[in-house]
This record gives sequence, structure tokens and C-alpha cells, in this order.
Amino acid sequence: PEMLDLGRFYTLRLGEKLMTNPPSASFRELASGVQVLGGTGFDVRGVIQLDETNPVTIPIGRACQRLHFLHAASQAAGGIRGPAGRYQVTYASGKKDDVQLQNPDDVPPYSAQGFHAVSTTARAGRLPGLRCALAWSGCLPIAGGRKEPLFLTRTTWGLPTNRWSEVIETLDLRALSKSGLLVFAITVE
Repeated sequence: PEMLDLGRFYTLRLGEKLMTNPPSASFRELASGVQVLGGTGFDVRGVIQLDETNPVTIPIGRACQRLHFLHAASQAAGGIRGPAGRYQVTYASGKKDDVQLQNPDDVPPYSAQGFHAVSTTARAGRLPGLRCALAWSGCLPIAGGRKEPLFLTRTTWGLPTNRWSEVIETLDLRALSKSGLLVFAITVE
């Protein structure tokens, strides 16, 4: 597996306040650096906060069979069913494959208020080729000395077997709703 360096794409460092509702939410308890979360190695150093206006294109430059995403839907997505985002690969040949992630089935919200039950055991996503599992949980201190649970999901996208030998040039990440997506790390294998 290869942990992608997302450093130039991060919009926030770990621990910085998210630009969502509530705006005070942060992932300070999530350790920075290389770690195994949900059975997959990830290099976690920041957050790519996607909304409908800021798609991100990440160079890959290699053939692979699977992509592993450490991510969550933003807090605003809680309780809303529907498209959360689209991840698309473009091969050197110009061909494309994509997957449209549904909230909360493929990418649950990070907050317990809208978190869809995801166990630590990988389960099939809504679409063929997707596997989802709880990868990390922590707490956010809130007013009154209380703490709110936070969650991140590992979603694995199995690419079509007939394309495993093709070089993927780029990976495009795009939010499809106002709820947005939070991407922490990506590993290809």
C-alpha cells in the first residue's frame, strides 16, 4: 500500500476548527502521522474540507486495485440521506471510473448526532466495490464539561478488475451537497 502525501491539498491542520456547524469542532485527539486505522495504514496530517465549490484533483501516477479513504461527512449532513460526494479516477488512457458516495451509507457524519451505525467490521457499501468500517473514534469537549463523540470511517473502493494494470493519473474528490466531506488520508494499493 502507498499512503498518499496530501500535504498540499489540506485546507486545515489537525486540531484546527472546522468551518462547519458547530464551528468549534476539531479533531485534536486524532494523532498526526502514520498509523493503522480500521486495519489500513494512513498518513494523517490534516483535513481536506470539501464543499460544492472546491473539488480537489490529486495525482496518483500508478496502477492500483483499491483506494482507501479515511473520511467523514460534515456535521451538517446529519440525518440527510442522499449524495455526499463523488470520487473519480482518470486513467492514463483517458478512461474514467467513479463512485458516488451516499450519506450516511457510504460516508457517515463525523458526529454522533447524525452518525449512522457503522461497526468496526467492514460491511458492504451501497454500491458494489465499496466496503465501509469504523476506523477511529474520539471526543470533542463541549460546554458544561461534556464531550461529544467523533467518528471517522474507512471506505475502501475496489476498482474494476479489468483496470488493475492501468495507471491512474489522477483522483478527483468532489462534494455533491452542502453537507460537504472531510478527507483525512488516502492510501492506494
